[in-house]
Amino acid sequence: MTGGAEHQAHARYEPGPAAGPAVTGAVAGSAVPLALVLGHVWQYAVLAAAGLWLLALRRGVVSALLAAGGVGLVAALAGLPVG
Repeated sequence: MTGGAEHQAHARYEPGPAAGPAVTGAVAGSAVPLALVLGHVWQYAVLAAAGLWLLALRRGVVSALLAAGGVGLVAALAGLPVG
């Protein structure tokens, strides 16, 4: 996934028939249902921080996923509800 980022960006802006809309739809089609199943307030804070990391600071997806997973692990070890 991370290795194909430049190809996905190219596909989105390529004139003519391209896979850009399908790629964008696939990402939104998986991200939206996952965001809708968040059940605890702290999870929304992690989602907001990841959005800021990715969109405003334009940082990497892998680092955002690792950080979110780390926060989830710390939250679970601290006794916060995770399920």
